[in-house]
Amino acid sequence: MASEELGRRRRRRMAREAAAKETQLRSAGVNPPPSPPPPVTPLRRRRPKLEPLRSASPTEAKRPRHLKVVPSPAPKSSDPLPSTNPPPPAIAPRRSSPPRRPAPTPQGPLQTLAVWVSRGAIALVGTGVVLGTLSATLGFHESPSTATPPPSPADTVPPLQLGQELTGLKGTLDAIAAQQPDLQTSVFVVDLDTGDFVNLNGTATMAAASTIKLPILIAVFQEVDRGLVDLSEPLVMTTEMMASGSGTMQYETPGTTYSLEATAEKMITISDNTATNMLIQRLGSAPLLNERFRDWGLKQTSIQNLLPDLTGTNETSPLDLVTLLAMVHDGKLVSLRSRDQLIRIMQQVENRDLLPQGLDEQAVIAHKTGDIGSMLGDVGIVDTPMGKRYAIAALVGRPHNDDRARILIQDLSRATYQHFLNPPPANPTPPNRPPNPTNPINADPRN
Repeated sequence: MASEELGRRRRRRMAREAAAKETQLRSAGVNPPPSPPPPVTPLRRRRPKLEPLRSASPTEAKRPRHLKVVPSPAPKSSDPLPSTNPPPPAIAPRRSSPPRRPAPTPQGPLQTLAVWVSRGAIALVGTGVVLGTLSATLGFHESPSTATPPPSPADTVPPLQLGQELTGLKGTLDAIAAQQPDLQTSVFVVDLDTGDFVNLNGTATMAAASTIKLPILIAVFQEVDRGLVDLSEPLVMTTEMMASGSGTMQYETPGTTYSLEATAEKMITISDNTATNMLIQRLGSAPLLNERFRDWGLKQTSIQNLLPDLTGTNETSPLDLVTLLAMVHDGKLVSLRSRDQLIRIMQQVENRDLLPQGLDEQAVIAHKTGDIGSMLGDVGIVDTPMGKRYAIAALVGRPHNDDRARILIQDLSRATYQHFLNPPPANPTPPNRPPNPTNPINADPRN
């Protein structure tokens, strides 16, 4: 304190002397030089008092040290007040210590069991995920493009339930067929209301010609019901699918696009062979369709070649064709909506030279014809004005393009229509009669 007081007095004295000297120079007319600044006495920093070292207690020795002495950086030359005293120790920021975990709460036996059960469930789920990933990586799964859709209820249909044979109608048809003994006549008729039937060589295997297009049309609408195809989807006509014979699509430019619905309609209404080949390709292949036909219970229907099949390698029977129409009528193969659309297409067939010629103007028929040199046929569902409905298939093997087959089918259709238009007296057999043991569905098709 005394040294500081002496310094202040000295500075005041020197300031008075400088002021007196400056006054004398000014009175003499001389500008005094600027006085130098007073000397600055450097400040002294107080040193921290250091306490004597002492040994730490056992409790303090275990306590973590959070303070760390870090030497301060050396003073820069630009510092205004350099100090000769050693800098005070710098204190490093305190590190945040991790939170202490609470002590585990003692658990009872049930709680311990629940913990182990949950851990086991998590382990099983993890194992399943790992195995599924390995299976997908190594290819132990079925490709979506080749996966077979699960069978629908319509795929497993019961056989056609038949009633009693209509002996009167059978005698009439047999007499008509006997007038042309060199023609191979094969007819099957079934009353869709009662199941009564006529079997005139109806289980014989015949060339299908264009009647094969009927099961193809049913397969198309079955895929529509499954959601696997759409009637509006486009189909491109390629050169490989173009076919001669019936139809007009063969005259269009390759690459022309048709909707699936339009293609199906052309296959039936104008019996277009190119449309048929396009639908066979869209549904997979002929072998896949043949497998489906067998699932439906058809024993003699198969596709061996694309259209036109002029040599008659594609086969069917009147029994198979009538069975198809009866199952469609009963809603066993397609939905009711698809059934109605399928029947509507068949009602628009342009060729009306066969079964329709045996009907009157009040009858309604939905049918499909077939015509090659060795076989002529027609299959359809007929509605009489009295509300009776029956299915009929007539296939006639013939010498090449013999027109007598056309007249024979017309006569068979006329006799059948007259039978259902003017039915004979009711059969005295009770309605709950057992099925006919001579059901032709169970007969050997080779007979």
